[in-house]
Amino acid sequence: MSSPPTKRARADDDMAAFSRVLWGICDGGKLQYAPDALQQDRATVLAAVKKSGRALQYAGRALRADREVVLAAVDESGYALESAAESLKKDREVVLTAVRRSFGEAFQYAAKEMAQDAEVALEAARMNAYMLAHASEALYADREFVLAAVSIRGEALQYASVPLRSDPEVVRVAIAQDPWALKFAADDVKADGAVVLVAVRKSGHALTFAAPELRADRELVLAAVGSCGYALRSASPAFREDREIVLAAVQNDGRALQYAARELQADREVVLAAVGQCGSALQYADSALQRDRDFVLTAAMRNPEVLKALQRAPTPK
Repeated sequence: MSSPPTKRARADDDMAAFSRVLWGICDGGKLQYAPDALQQDRATVLAAVKKSGRALQYAGRALRADREVVLAAVDESGYALESAAESLKKDREVVLTAVRRSFGEAFQYAAKEMAQDAEVALEAARMNAYMLAHASEALYADREFVLAAVSIRGEALQYASVPLRSDPEVVRVAIAQDPWALKFAADDVKADGAVVLVAVRKSGHALTFAAPELRADRELVLAAVGSCGYALRSASPAFREDREIVLAAVQNDGRALQYAARELQADREVVLAAVGQCGSALQYADSALQRDRDFVLTAAMRNPEVLKALQRAPTPK
């Protein structure tokens, strides 16, 4: 028959129990200030990481290799994966949980084996395309994987292999999700009018990434400024004198008037279209129009915001 615990042993047990409650109700991060005995105490550490997953870094080595403890930690904060034992950094459930609880960023802390796991990599990409930088080269060259990745995050195209960035279908899928993904396409695709047209119709800004010869293509430029007036800035300079294109640009965004040729900045119809869309566009109009009282009154009737722009423009005479 075992002897009853001593008063000292009971006191130690009571203190340990009290400490576990304390760490459970307080900020788990305070585990770093706990005595070594508590950092090695499973119940204490489990309570702490449930409050603050990152407290895992202060747990004893054995507990950082304890699957239940680590799962609790990464479920509270995926970033805790950085402090987990190497054996758990290649545990699929642990890594997926961490990725989902860290906006994808915990993928960078996973074991190398996970860099080849398409499901884990795609989960990371779903929340943060830049985490694909930590995926394996084999996945970058896998067409099925890349198609899935760019359909989730178009900018993931930047990590694809060179042959896949030259694949029109892959690029089309990417720009359908994010037209700015055209930036990462191979030069031959940036010169593909059909592909670029899809991109600029979704966002005229994509014209910036088109091949020079396409920035001089009237149909493409008209489509681009129709979806984003500011695309006029990226178009071939000759189009700044094209009245139809400038009108389309300022009707979408009046501020595009600043990129129009000087004679069009003095064109009443063009300027009225610009200030009708954005009152502050008056500042880009020819100074003669800014001083023309009748014109300014007409503009103000179309858009009262013009009156604010007058504070930055010459006083009409």
